[in-house]
Amino acid sequence: AIKNVGGINMTLVGRVPVAVPITPTKLYAPNLVIRNVNFIWKAGSRAFILTREQEGKRCESGDAGRRVKEQYIMQSYSQQVDNSLNLTCLPSLASRLGKLPPGWSYEAKRLNKDVNVTTPILVGGKATVGVVIQDEFQNTYTYLGNVDRYLLALNQTKPN
Repeated sequence: AIKNVGGINMTLVGRVPVAVPITPTKLYAPNLVIRNVNFIWKAGSRAFILTREQEGKRCESGDAGRRVKEQYIMQSYSQQVDNSLNLTCLPSLASRLGKLPPGWSYEAKRLNKDVNVTTPILVGGKATVGVVIQDEFQNTYTYLGNVDRYLLALNQTKPN
């Protein structure tokens, strides 16, 4: 259902269960968010990408022993930590990400094709969640890979 808030039409697209008391999110750590969404970044638009490069051990089946990349695209930026942060600052944000873990990189790029991130259950998959991370400015990024495979690989690495 659409709700008008201050002249802006809004639709609920996700819910994030919050523990009480609220515990801070670990930086650059994946969080699962229950949602039904289809995000689209249009070709020609600017996008901000976090990439985690690592030896193949968890990301996708059959990746053991070779370099693999997990990529996350910024879905929202925040002014909670730095109220001067705005869209014009984002291309140079890499120089300010002092807590970026080893193996991670940030880049601003112009998209040469549309990028869609859709909750798998909406397109014949199984997962009803998205995988999101936050940086030290509380900007939020969503996983660009196959969420069903990500979750399968994640479950395979958990101890029994």
